Amino acid sequence: MINARLIAVLTLLLLASTIYVLITNNLRTGELEELFILAPPVLQKPLDLIISEFTERYGVLVKTSYEPTGSLINKLRLSGRGDVLVTADHEFMQQAVEEGLVIGDSVRVLTYLIPAIIVPRNNPANITNLKDLTKPNLKIAIANPEVSPAGRYAITVLINTGIYEEVKNNIVVYAESISKLASLVALGAVDAAIGFHVMHYWYPNETEIIWLQPQEVPEVACQLIGIAKNTSNTELSKKFVDFVIESLKRDDVWKDIGYITSIEELRTYDLADKVPEICLGIVR
Repeated sequence: MINARLIAVLTLLLLASTIYVLITNNLRTGELEELFILAPPVLQKPLDLIISEFTERYGVLVKTSYEPTGSLINKLRLSGRGDVLVTADHEFMQQAVEEGLVIGDSVRVLTYLIPAIIVPRNNPANITNLKDLTKPNLKIAIANPEVSPAGRYAITVLINTGIYEEVKNNIVVYAESISKLASLVALGAVDAAIGFHVMHYWYPNETEIIWLQPQEVPEVACQLIGIAKNTSNTELSKKFVDFVIESLKRDDVWKDIGYITSIEELRTYDLADKVPEICLGIVR
């Protein structure tokens, strides 16, 4: 029997060679089109797969910059370079639209993320709820709230539940991004992290998830995608956005790795009423 891992490797090699041939052929004919996508690390796993498939289908060279959303906004503001912007929450997208960095009527909702506590496997610090984070001598991590929505949500959770002052001395790391935050937990370098629920699904064998009570969740974060005002190719950018939106129907791209793609699914967590109004008003 052929090893399943070997099959996966061969499939990836075949996909890579196909993409290489398409791009090489287009380079030779001078027809190669390019897109520059600015996106947060929280969506890198599904977007990497989608971009590979988009490249294979259309022969487009897609360049990416995965950074915390605040850093992406600054990059777009200062350089003006970028065709499509993806944000980890609605506030940053709203800011980008108000500043004229993104075309307002191009914005679409992608996914929804729930604030949660993520702990290493077997939960060595025996954390069962938010109040447990006030125990002395714990090592807690959050993402940098200045550039990462995950960090901003973490601070809001602690303030709204009245335990920020008790917990802040236990916060030993302000991670540069949510991907680095998740890896800290997976490696057992901290006792807990406050981030988004999807972090657990990146490391299902190394972490566990402690769900917050619905009343402890200030808001559900919605991830948005939109076309940059200074895009060099509006038609191609729209084609990419449409391609991403169409992929939301596929469980293997999103739901199988923990991403929530509908309000209906949020209702199973009793959190449908925690979706920001701007996210409810955007049509896919």
